[in-house]
Amino acid sequence: MTLNFFYDKLMTKLGFKIDHIDQGDFGKMKSYKQAEHNLWIRFDKHKESKPFVRDI
Repeated sequence: MTLNFFYDKLMTKLGFKIDHIDQGDFGKMKSYKQAEHNLWIRFDKHKESKPFVRDI
């Protein structure tokens, strides 16, 4: 999963460590932790993505 690799690189550069990984039928979920701050990122493999539209 390219998206997870992106967040692994970004969050570790910001000083976060991978705290927890959960994987199942839904997809994958990771927790990044730094001191008392905790950020969860979830990838739902069954959720349909919508195209990004930029209207200026």
